[in-house]
Amino acid sequence: MAIIMEINQTSDEVLKSIIKVRIQKRRQFYIYLILFGIGISILIAKKYFDLKMNFFPVKYLTLEFMIVWCVILFAYLISMLLTEKSLGKKWEEEKIKKIIHSQKIEKTTWE
Repeated sequence: MAIIMEINQTSDEVLKSIIKVRIQKRRQFYIYLILFGIGISILIAKKYFDLKMNFFPVKYLTLEFMIVWCVILFAYLISMLLTEKSLGKKWEEEKIKKIIHSQKIEKTTWE
């Protein structure tokens, strides 16, 4: 009975770590998206309302920079979605079974 409880605990820990990584990736994407929105707002204010912002980070904020930033943000979104799609529930279950199986082997060799 103790071995079954240990296996359940380890599978729960693995699930928690996988979910934690996914949540961190989503959180990071949302932060990038908010920063991108702020950058677009500053670029619009700079270009179309002729606001003179010549201090360090804003001075180098150009349309080309924002296009590159947009491409990078889109690539990050695609990689995040593809990872979740390809490494979905089925992959998680297989990974958990593999870890549980390896832990069973370790326990049997040590006992």
